[in-house]
Amino acid sequence: MYVTGLGIGEDESLSNRMELAEQNARTGLSSKFIVRIQGELLSMEKEVSGRYNSEFRNTVSSQTQLNLINVDVVHYDDSRNKCNYALAVMNIETAIRNYSSRFDEVLKQIAALIQSAETAEKNNNMKEAIIQYRKTFPFFIEAGETGTIVKLLQGKSALASLDETNTSFSMTSTEIESRINELIREKINTISNAAVSIAEQLHSQLETSVPLALFPVTYRDTDFSSQFSARFLPLLEKELIPYFQVISQNTPGSQAKNTRSVLTGTYWVENDIVHCIVYITDLSNGSKLAAASVEFPTETVKNMGNTKRMSVFPSLPLFSPEQSFY
Repeated sequence: MYVTGLGIGEDESLSNRMELAEQNARTGLSSKFIVRIQGELLSMEKEVSGRYNSEFRNTVSSQTQLNLINVDVVHYDDSRNKCNYALAVMNIETAIRNYSSRFDEVLKQIAALIQSAETAEKNNNMKEAIIQYRKTFPFFIEAGETGTIVKLLQGKSALASLDETNTSFSMTSTEIESRINELIREKINTISNAAVSIAEQLHSQLETSVPLALFPVTYRDTDFSSQFSARFLPLLEKELIPYFQVISQNTPGSQAKNTRSVLTGTYWVENDIVHCIVYITDLSNGSKLAAASVEFPTETVKNMGNTKRMSVFPSLPLFSPEQSFY
């Protein structure tokens, strides 16, 4: 048995009209699955929970064209009318076998990434944990697509694929997104993790990259700097570079003139806990574009090590004008 899709392409060039016809044929084949999925969603709207339905939409039904494999395409060209006809054909038996195999591979990849992320968490490597968790998202989409196609080819409900996907590993995509948010905001115990947390928070609030000049955070809304402030700035800059057009001290003057926003911040110490808040401000109107905050034990800064580097700032206190590092 087969599933087919028909496509037509018109163009003066044979290669162009064949390409258009094939694209339309594959889209036509894909649409047969999409229509079935959307139909089931409408009929099941009142029977599934909001969270379940929302996750299903995010992993499958938001796709306008599924990634179909094992599709053969045959062409017939009407050269007189500059028109090409293409028929996309999928062998159901072969497709079920190959999609089922791919579905199992994707589930293993997701499970491996989750395990790597959890290991990174145990090793207190928040940045690596977030990276590994985020790598799962494309695979969740593929798992949703692949599992759905298998179920439809088998004549089963498309909604059944989400049940199988969600019970195959320890966390769903929604739960992973929540865990990432928890990691970003939970108590920080290294300065590097504090920088990662701030970068992630700011990035989540700004969809587009903006030219951004960085200034050291200051103590209690004053102009005072410190050893912590001086050492924290390069760590923060490193984490912001993937997300923003960072204007550093080494940036040529012509590029620095394009700065449209600045990052500033303040920190204070209370009960041996450092509280730090930073803001991104739009220089054109003074509005706050984004804000982030972290807190961590003062002992974390005192244990930063590398006394040679600390000596670069011999006149600066560790935190406040009243404090001394020694």
